[in-house]
Amino acid sequence: MKKLDLRQTAPLSYNTKTILHLLVFSVLLCCIASQAEAKNRSVIIGYKNTLDSKAQSFLVKKRARIKKRFRHINAIVAEVPEESLVAIMSDTSVAYVEEDFPISLVDQVQESVEYDNSWGVSHIGAESVHQLPVTGYGVKIAILDTGIDYNHPELADNYQGGIDFVFSDDDPFDDSWNSHGSHVAGIIAAAKDDVGVIGVAPDASLYAVKILDGSGMGTASWLISGLEWAVANDMDIANISVGFSQYSQAIEDACTYASENGVLLVAAAGNTSGGEVTYPAAFASVIAVTGTDPQDQSGYFAPLGPEVELAAPGLAIYSTTRNETYTYLSGTSQAAPHVSGAAALLLEAGLQDFNKDRVINNADLRHRLIATATDLGIEGRDEEFGYGLINIARAVDVTPSPDEDFISFILERQERSPMPREKIILQNGIFEAVIINNSLRNVIVLARQDGKIRADLSSHYRFNDTESPQEAILTIDASNITLDITFIGIGKAGSSAEVNIASVDDE
Repeated sequence: MKKLDLRQTAPLSYNTKTILHLLVFSVLLCCIASQAEAKNRSVIIGYKNTLDSKAQSFLVKKRARIKKRFRHINAIVAEVPEESLVAIMSDTSVAYVEEDFPISLVDQVQESVEYDNSWGVSHIGAESVHQLPVTGYGVKIAILDTGIDYNHPELADNYQGGIDFVFSDDDPFDDSWNSHGSHVAGIIAAAKDDVGVIGVAPDASLYAVKILDGSGMGTASWLISGLEWAVANDMDIANISVGFSQYSQAIEDACTYASENGVLLVAAAGNTSGGEVTYPAAFASVIAVTGTDPQDQSGYFAPLGPEVELAAPGLAIYSTTRNETYTYLSGTSQAAPHVSGAAALLLEAGLQDFNKDRVINNADLRHRLIATATDLGIEGRDEEFGYGLINIARAVDVTPSPDEDFISFILERQERSPMPREKIILQNGIFEAVIINNSLRNVIVLARQDGKIRADLSSHYRFNDTESPQEAILTIDASNITLDITFIGIGKAGSSAEVNIASVDDE
């Protein structure tokens, strides 16, 4: 083969050089364009342990940029070049790599049919609970959604603040096209002011946690951040009207963390019309709520699945929207806040150790809501209605039934919680209450008849907190009348008192 002798090659003409330069420049442009168009992926990287310096150096080497470190789960959000994903997934310190995928609000349908305002509130028994009066006062509810129109007259007094993870600021105003978050907020806690609508818990404290933008879209990392915020800010309940079909280990870990740290998680089960329950409602740590109509039939949007736990009104729910307006929306997004509001009423009314595990916490709240639900459909739990329709009137009614010998509960002061209180109803009889005190300084017993305090039937017990236990006995005469009795414990964190009430035979 003849070798090419460059020395014998004819010199390039001006035009040939120009063409060569253009070719080289084009190649360079292609390279630059290729680099510019190389896709970076936003992913959630979970680590078996914490992110150490070695793992962090490896990320830098693979041109990954850390966007966020979660506080309570071993995971981060990072921008990663696609070509580096395989190497990062192969890192032995990595537990999982998930796309920071988009999430959205659970779709709803706008209605033209008119129902009585707030039919769902009375349908679950909340109206009768308000008369006790129990209205959710002081209970903190985080609404993980599109934000809240905190200027709406129905919501302004109950709005207590929040955070915006969409625009990374502290102004979680609802900018959604259908006022989704504001509609949810109104179902939970619209004011009792004889105007417009009333919420299930009209005196609850609302906190807007904006994890969805104006179109109803968000990301997995925004949801995780919202759950962490709920724990860090001592929320009692988190309402999540968000749904997606893609499983996420990171989101499940965040839900588990929030639940184990005392937050009751309530989520829309999804508007899949007979399809599967969506996440996060499908997680074991979350109450999955389906929606029903006024005749206690499943809404046309309702899902089916073993994860369904409770049912609540979800068809044609009238509630608050932006700019001081109202509208009808339907869906499990409207059902879930009925359960969140009911939980707030039960929490204010007073928790007992309903599940008998010797600890009073959000597990007792969940247990009581389930145990007192009105069974619908097939007897027992089923895939259509779960345990049944939420019945808050039954949940807070601790009047002894004919087969009950006594009422027993514990007043316990929790860390960073208000003074414990328990509300019961006594009627048509004489009752003896035995208070066994363990370090509380005071136990106040307030008796009300028709909303007015009966000073002759009320008591105030002062205890020496250096001696424990101590006992006090009082007799409450509710012959031919109905009394609302409130027991209030005053003392330092960790102090408690057991109260046992029994009917007295007055032959």
